[in-house]
Amino acid sequence: DLLLRRHHELVALRALPHLPRATLVGRGGLGRAPFDLRRVPLLELIEFLWALLLITAEEALEALALVDAAVGQADALARFPDLAANSVMVAGIAAVVSLLVALGLAYCKRLQPTRPLRVAARLATLCYGVPGPVLALGVLVPLAAFDNWLDAQMHALLGFGFGLMLTGSVAALCFAYAVRFLALAYGSVDAGLERITPSMDSAARTLGSGPWRVLVRVHAPLLRSSIVAALILVFVDCMKELPMTLLLRPFGFETLATHVYQFASAEQLEASALAALAIVVVGLAPVIVLSRVMDPTRR
Repeated sequence: DLLLRRHHELVALRALPHLPRATLVGRGGLGRAPFDLRRVPLLELIEFLWALLLITAEEALEALALVDAAVGQADALARFPDLAANSVMVAGIAAVVSLLVALGLAYCKRLQPTRPLRVAARLATLCYGVPGPVLALGVLVPLAAFDNWLDAQMHALLGFGFGLMLTGSVAALCFAYAVRFLALAYGSVDAGLERITPSMDSAARTLGSGPWRVLVRVHAPLLRSSIVAALILVFVDCMKELPMTLLLRPFGFETLATHVYQFASAEQLEASALAALAIVVVGLAPVIVLSRVMDPTRR
């Protein structure tokens, strides 16, 4: 089956170079490329379409088999709502926190473009390139030290303590997500602010609006697509994040990613099929929404 599939892919790729290169047209040289089927040799076009149909059918059959295996697992179906709720909760909180921090950081840099603020913005976005386990340990060590210090103070003052309050909590996990994926939100928001001319800020300020009122009343509506893009990018990455979740999650707290890892590592692919499909759907649906939001023809 694998060799047959590779053969179909090679046939499709062989037909691609013969397709005509169309010239982009429209305003500024950009637009939709015209495609003339009369310029394509009929036999090569049939080969390409047939290979594409076979590849699509094979992928669809594999997806249906995975869906059938997922539906047949009663235990996985029973646990799926809790797993999805946990994943959506932590990913949603992290996305909102990342957006707020990125928006504040980018707007402060716009108001006061000083060197310290530029350096702070650059340092805040470096964590995206750090491996997940390294960043998880970097979050775990200071949180554990703070919890131990707070517990010692509580024992000294009140005679009792609360143990570890932040370490191994949902708050620590959301904080780690926000630190890791702040770069995605900041890049989207900062790019959106760069497209807004400073004259709009000056006009609003001359009418008596303060800096934060300008942000809410002027910039926020113009940043709608950038804000949606930032939320979606952070949310999707948090949904599929595994290393930090394994190290920082509370005991007994399972997400879709940890569920897939647990059963897939034990070769129980049927039990992990539903969660894996959910992660794929979560990754695809926001892309569709984002393309509709950022489409200039719909404005």
